[in-house]
Amino acid sequence: MLLDVGVLAGRDSSSGRRARGRAWPRRGPPILFVHGEADDFTPPEMTRRLHAAYGGPKALYIAPGAGHGDLFWSNPAEYDRQVGAFLAACGVSGGREATNFTD
Repeated sequence: MLLDVGVLAGRDSSSGRRARGRAWPRRGPPILFVHGEADDFTPPEMTRRLHAAYGGPKALYIAPGAGHGDLFWSNPAEYDRQVGAFLAACGVSGGREATNFTD
C-alpha cells in the first residue's frame, strides 16, 4: 500500500497546502518509511523527520547509494529483505525475518 505522505503530514492532497486542523497522527497503521540515501531531489532528512514524528508502529529503511525513485533497483535483494521483514513484523504471510518497530 502506498500512502500519500503529504496527507499524513497534514497537507491537502489536491493543492499541497497545509490543511487546517489536521495533525500528524499520534497512532495509526504500521508504516515503512523508505528513502534513497543519494536522493538529490527529496532530501533523506525529510523522511527521517517524518519517521521520527509518526506515533504509530514504524520502521525506517534508508537505502545506501539509492537515488530518487531507484530504491528497488539499487539493491533488489536488500529492498526485498527490508519489505519482507516489515510485512512479517506486521503479521502478513509471506513476509520474512521479523524486525522490531520503533515507537
